[in-house]
Amino acid sequence: MDQKFQIIAIVLFFLVTGFISVHASEPGYTIEKNARFTLYPGKKNDPYSMIIPLRLKHYGKIRVSLSKLQFSGKKVKFISFPPKGAIRLWLVNPKVINKHNVPSKYIYKEKFIMDPTRDYLEYYIDEPELIRNHGKYDLYISNMTKNTVTGAYHLQYPGSMQESRESREQARAQLPDLSIEDIDLTPSNNLRVTIVNKGKSGLPYAAWSKKYHSTTMLKVYRNGKAIGGASLDRIDPDKHLRQPGGKVIYISNIKINQTSEINVGINPNLIKEVTFKNNALLKVLSPQHKTQKLPDLIISKVFLTPQKKVGITIRNIGQSGIPEACWKATGAKACSLKLEINGKSWGGATLKIIDRSKRLKYPGGTVNYISNYTVNRPTRISATIDSLSVVKEKNERNNSYSTELRP
Repeated sequence: MDQKFQIIAIVLFFLVTGFISVHASEPGYTIEKNARFTLYPGKKNDPYSMIIPLRLKHYGKIRVSLSKLQFSGKKVKFISFPPKGAIRLWLVNPKVINKHNVPSKYIYKEKFIMDPTRDYLEYYIDEPELIRNHGKYDLYISNMTKNTVTGAYHLQYPGSMQESRESREQARAQLPDLSIEDIDLTPSNNLRVTIVNKGKSGLPYAAWSKKYHSTTMLKVYRNGKAIGGASLDRIDPDKHLRQPGGKVIYISNIKINQTSEINVGINPNLIKEVTFKNNALLKVLSPQHKTQKLPDLIISKVFLTPQKKVGITIRNIGQSGIPEACWKATGAKACSLKLEINGKSWGGATLKIIDRSKRLKYPGGTVNYISNYTVNRPTRISATIDSLSVVKEKNERNNSYSTELRP
C-alpha cells in the first residue's frame, strides 16, 4: 500500500475505532483524548506516521504522552543513527502540502520519545497564535523504528476559557522574563543598559541564531524618536540571559550629548515571557561634562617696593600650567600684563618678561613683577593679567586687580 494511503487509512481507522473520552461539556475541565494506535515499520527518511487533526477553540497548553508501548520482534531496530527516540511526536501546521516532507517552518514543536514514563511533548499556544491559525493543528505520531509499534497516546488541551487562563498562567510562570533594570550613561556619555532575566527559565538558544541576527531586540528612543537598537547577539554575545537570573550590561555606541528623555525597550513581542510590562524603562538622562584641568591666573597683590616702584604678584591657582608656547608668543598672541594708572593705560609686559623662570608653567606657581613706574603721590593702580584673553583659563573673570597705592 502506498505510504500516502497508509497515513490516510490509519487516520480514518483511528477516528472510527479509537476509544475517545471527552470531558468538555462542563467549564473548567480539560479535554482529554486517549486512544490506542498501531504504527507499522517505517523506512529511512520516510517513517510510518499517523496524523491526528486538532481543532482548538481556546488557547493554552497542549500535552501529549504515550504509554503501553510494545515493539514487535526481539530487538528494536531504528531507521536512522544515532537514534533520537523510538517515537517522534510533532505538532504541525495543517497547511503543509506534502505530508511526507514537512519543512521545518511548519513544525511548531517536536519531541522524540525514548522513555514514555519520562518523555512527553508539551506546547503552549497563546491567543494570537490560536487566532492566526484558526485553531487548526495536526499531531503526527511517527514510528522511528523498523518494528511494528502498538501503544496508547494521551492528549490534553484546555476545554474552557477558565482553564485556558489557568493553563496560560501555569505556562507563563515557567517562561523567561526580561527586565530593563536600569539605563544610565558612561563617563564618555554612551548609553548603558542593564538587562536581567527574572524568569524561571532562560531565553531559548534559538534567540541567538542567525535568524534573529538582523532582528532589533533592543530599541532606543530619544524624546519619542527612534535613534537606534541592537540584536541579541550584540547585546549578550556570551549568552548570560540563557540562565534564570542572568544579567548583562550593554554599552551602546549611542551618545547622549544633551539632557533627553530616553526610553529603552527589549524583546518587542518576539520571545514568549512571563510579562512584557517590565520590558521598557524611561528616564531623563543628562550628559556628564568632564571638568577640564585648566590654569587660572590672578593678580593676588599690587604693592610698592622700597624704591616706590609698582610691584605685581601673579599666581596660577588653576589645576594646570600655562602652555610653553605662551613664552614664545608675541604681539596679539602673547599673554600680557596691562597696567592702568588712575584709569589711563600706562603699559605692560609679556609673559616672557614677567616670568623668565616660567614659574606660572606649573599649578600653584607665583611670580613678582616689578614695573618701572614710580609712585610719588596717592595713585590708583589697576593690573590685568592675560589682558588679551589668550590663555584658556578655568575662570576668565578674576584676571584684574585694582587698588590705591600711597608712597
